[in-house]
Amino acid sequence: MNYLITRFIDLGEYIKRSNEGFKITNLLFDYVKTHGNTLKAEHITKLVLRGDSFSLTGINILGCLYDNYSEHVLTLKLIEKFKFSPSLHYYCSIRERYIDQPSPSWMSPDNDLIVGNLTLDLKSSDYLSKWANRGDSAFLSYLKEV
Repeated sequence: MNYLITRFIDLGEYIKRSNEGFKITNLLFDYVKTHGNTLKAEHITKLVLRGDSFSLTGINILGCLYDNYSEHVLTLKLIEKFKFSPSLHYYCSIRERYIDQPSPSWMSPDNDLIVGNLTLDLKSSDYLSKWANRGDSAFLSYLKEV
């Protein structure tokens, strides 16, 4: 796993534009689907964070972990771990609030989507089509202050 994460980070912006990036991404998703309960918070941090920003693919991998190993991900205390990043803190808070709702079910306008001063603006009906193309990272397109 550590090797895959290192290659994932090393490829940077080429993760989505190269054959190796495509292979590494698929291997990471496969690993999370079958062995997600072995991941540690440090693994998630490395997958998701990119300096002051984050990896959209990393967020989608985290979403896969929430969908497949919800009980394990709760033990990682990610809400607290990402307190310094409003977007990541929001994502983890909502996913854990609706831990039994897989993606994209948690992205429902019927849910309480307010965390602190942030919420999702899901007034337009295109959020599900964006999710279908972008995965869980699509939430960033709808994140706004209350």
